[in-house]
Amino acid sequence: MAQKYPPNTRAANRDRETTAAVVDAAFGDGQLNAAEHRAAAQAVAKARTLDELAAIVADLQGAANPPSDRRRPPKRPVPWFAAATVAAALVVGVGAYSLTHRDPVTPPSAVAPVVVPNPEPLVIPTPFMASAEGIALLRDRLREKFGSTVVDEITFNNSAAYFSLAVPGQPNRKIKYSFRGGFTADGDPESRKIDTATVDLDAIDLEAVRRNIEAIQRHVNVPDAQVYYISYTAGEEPLLDISAKNSFGEGGFVNTTSAGELVRVYAFTD
Repeated sequence: MAQKYPPNTRAANRDRETTAAVVDAAFGDGQLNAAEHRAAAQAVAKARTLDELAAIVADLQGAANPPSDRRRPPKRPVPWFAAATVAAALVVGVGAYSLTHRDPVTPPSAVAPVVVPNPEPLVIPTPFMASAEGIALLRDRLREKFGSTVVDEITFNNSAAYFSLAVPGQPNRKIKYSFRGGFTADGDPESRKIDTATVDLDAIDLEAVRRNIEAIQRHVNVPDAQVYYISYTAGEEPLLDISAKNSFGEGGFVNTTSAGELVRVYAFTD
């Protein structure tokens, strides 16, 4: 992250947003696992200076290289004299042929203009993904596409969800996916422990998620905090982490069970 100020300069909202985008991209391409992504996102929210933000992404690869220029190489120019000679010869030849081979002129028949319909664009709204509605949408799409709502681990941010699935018939292989209204496989299959613990989105009490999101400002002690990140990970008991912050980066998070019971609360302190 380029710095125009001394490292100990206070970070602005745009600096935190830029760093958060690098962290999200690193999780999407496999540099970070769910726990590391969650910890980095929370560190970004709490960072106060530019050097603190730089330290969070210091060991992460940057943006992917831009695609190579695939334009055709320019054609070799033709000398103007040769081009003019060829063009003149063509004009003479065509003119001579036209004088000796004239066809009778047939008036064109009237053709009705073709009217191409202009349909309204099909807009499929995608909800804010770090929400009960976002969880519900992904759960339903998973069931439709894969026939199951079980995943290894999953995180939600404002516009996307990231998760991994065991390859059908190969429990020692997994594929990472991102979801932005549709599914995208993020790379080739990777190694997976056969005994990897999984979570089931169908087990989440969405009404309890809504209640905890509505109460998040009180939980994290920040009156204007907004949820920006949710993760669902396996362990002794599957836990939901709901993180929230305001425009100044002040915030915290809560851990809840799938049923919505509070396990831990990490509130903001001055």
